[in-house]
Parts: sequence; C-alpha cells; structure tokens
Amino acid sequence: MEPHGVYALNHLIQKQYRGRLRRKPVLGDENIGLYDKVIQIRNEERSGYNNSTKQNQKTYIANGEIGLATTTHKSFVNVEFSDRPGFHTVTEALI
Repeated sequence: MEPHGVYALNHLIQKQYRGRLRRKPVLGDENIGLYDKVIQIRNEERSGYNNSTKQNQKTYIANGEIGLATTTHKSFVNVEFSDRPGFHTVTEALI
C-alpha cells in the first residue's frame, strides 16, 4: 500500500527536491531542517522573542501562516513567520 496524506507528500517533496542537500540537523517525524519552510496548522497564541524590542512576548499565529526554520536547539526549532520579521517562535519538533 502506498503512503498517502500530508506527511507522505512532505517526505516525497523533500526527497525529490532536497535530496543530498538536506541541512543538518533534522528534527522530528517531519525531518525539519534549517531554512525549511513550515506552515502553522492550528490557530493559537505562541510565545516568542522579538529581536527589535529584545523581549519575550506572546503573539497570535493563525492556521496557514508560512514560516522559516531559522535555528534549532536540541528538539526545538525557532521559526520566523513571514509577516513578523524579527519575531521568532519556539516550536518543539514532534519526535
């Protein structure tokens, strides 16, 4: 039986277009690496760090917002969303 759904599609795209260019480290079941594009899959308030004010703050991230994995630390990924330059949210990668 062929795998299907969003997860299988993501792995197929990574394999086809990233291949040997995958950046290390990769995290979680989705194998998120540095500079991978990510999409928010639920509406929620998230904690993050604002580079311009140098403070932690909460912000609302809507379903469907696009971000970029900018840094990783252990099992966490920092994501900068396209409409919030300089503001990074911290996401635990699903392991």
